[in-house]
Amino acid sequence: MIFDQNRFSSKLKISVCTTVCAVGARRVTIPAALVILSPIHTGEAPINRPIDSHVHFWNPDAIDYPWLSSAPAISQPTFPADLDAARGELSHDLAGIVFVGADCAAEQALREAEWVTFLAAQDTRIRGIVAHARLQRGEAVRDELAARQALPLVKSIRRLIRQSSR
Repeated sequence: MIFDQNRFSSKLKISVCTTVCAVGARRVTIPAALVILSPIHTGEAPINRPIDSHVHFWNPDAIDYPWLSSAPAISQPTFPADLDAARGELSHDLAGIVFVGADCAAEQALREAEWVTFLAAQDTRIRGIVAHARLQRGEAVRDELAARQALPLVKSIRRLIRQSSR
C-alpha cells in the first residue's frame, strides 16, 4: 500500500486519504481512511509514557460482532480492565488508549462509538476513537459521518477493505 494523496473538505472538516494497491496486475485507488480533523487536546503537558494506538474492546451483550461466533475463546465482553489484566504491571505506564472499532455489525457502528465514549468517561486513558463508517456508500455516508463527528472522541473513521459489502 502506498500513500497517494490528501483531499480536504472544509464543509465537513475531513481529510480523505487514499491508497494505491496492486490487485493482480491492476493498480487500484481505494479510500483507506477518512480522518475527521479534530486533534486530541488534553490540556496536559507533553507526556513521556506510551499511548496504545490500536486497542479493541467489545461487548457482545449489547452490540453484534458477527466474527465473534467463530472465536468462542474471546467471545466474552472485553473492557479496559481486561487490557490492564493482559498487560500486567505495564498497564500503569499507558498514558492513553486509542480505541479502534472492533468490526461490529455495520448498522451498529455508531452505537459502538457511543459505548466507547461512555467507557471513556470512566477510564480517562481512552483519548480517541477510530470508528467505522460505510465509506463505500459515497455521498450517502455523510449522515453517518456527521453522527460520528458529533462524538468528541471520534478522531477518525475507517472501513476494513474486506467489509466491501457492509
